[in-house]
Amino acid sequence: MTPLLAAAQVAVFGLCPKLALLVGYVVQVIRQMAVPDFADARRAGDRPAMRRILRRAVTLPAAALADLAVVVAGAAGAVLASYAAWIFGTAATLRRLGEMRTGLIALLSGRRMVPAGA
Repeated sequence: MTPLLAAAQVAVFGLCPKLALLVGYVVQVIRQMAVPDFADARRAGDRPAMRRILRRAVTLPAAALADLAVVVAGAAGAVLASYAAWIFGTAATLRRLGEMRTGLIALLSGRRMVPAGA
């Protein structure tokens, strides 16, 4: 995959299955803990207990996944902030030096690009 994608894009493919496994593990553990209680409540015919157990089996994974989403969003925000800081820092340095050696920055600023050998 590396010849087709940049290293950062390949990293996303590596991270996504790991996050999916983590989410699946949390959901499966919580549901497996609810199964014996649900079976006992069903055998006893206790409908309110069955509803309470099912509600807990749905809300606990949702709460755990919401926490995980906050952590992932925070990490993604930190990565994006670091890239933005790097890009703007590079642009500020190039502007201070008065040289435009990066074609995109030269294009965006409207300045003429200086050849690398000059």
